[in-house]
Amino acid sequence: MRTWLKVVLISLGVFFLILSAIWFLALSTSGFPIYLIFQFIFLFILGSVPIVIVILVSKRERPPEVRIDQRIEIKGEDLVGGDRSYEKLKCHNCGAGLETKDVRFTDAGMMVKCPYCDQVYAIEEKPKW
Repeated sequence: MRTWLKVVLISLGVFFLILSAIWFLALSTSGFPIYLIFQFIFLFILGSVPIVIVILVSKRERPPEVRIDQRIEIKGEDLVGGDRSYEKLKCHNCGAGLETKDVRFTDAGMMVKCPYCDQVYAIEEKPKW
């Protein structure tokens, strides 16, 4: 049911319920004449019916289905934070320059094997803080 229709029906219902309350006050002051009792009942029903219709229709309506698709793209350069500059690796034993093919990642950490002196050792990265 459209929102504007709900507002109109509820407004009509409230109007007739207020009118029936005024009629009830008139009944109580005039000693409950029979014609006023029927008018009160008629106005009360006229006020209750639109509100009951709105309540029943609103319970049957299903909320609209909401589907959210979210895509996240992460570039490789976004994964590495901080300073991206690096030092050239040098062998701790002979001082020769090392290349990336000389570095292996194992369970023990980052291991380096110098191609010149065949020295094998682990590289420990110093904390940046």
